[in-house]
Amino acid sequence: MLPLIALAAAFAVANRAAVTIDLDPLPFALDAPLYAVVMAAVFAGLVVGGLTAWLTGGKRRREIRRLKRNLKMLESEVASLRSRLAETVKENEKPEPQPETAQVTARSGDATPPPPAG
Repeated sequence: MLPLIALAAAFAVANRAAVTIDLDPLPFALDAPLYAVVMAAVFAGLVVGGLTAWLTGGKRRREIRRLKRNLKMLESEVASLRSRLAETVKENEKPEPQPETAQVTARSGDATPPPPAG
């Protein structure tokens, strides 16, 4: 930033001569130093360029706001679905009551030997 300021100061010192700015259809004329005219033109160009860029970016900013709203809605929906899934999993993990079955005990004589391995 400092080199830019030094450059502007050197330009102003070197171009102190007065110039006449005449707006032809209007009866208005202005005498000003050349550096002031050039710097005013540069500043006006920056303002017009910035305003143009800001106005053309309006569609993008609007789309970004819409996408952010959509993202928040989808994130809340995901959170809701996750909590519903957790509740469902928790309900399914509860042991179901087992009906009582008659236990059959094998007697030593009733058991059939396992088939031979081989």
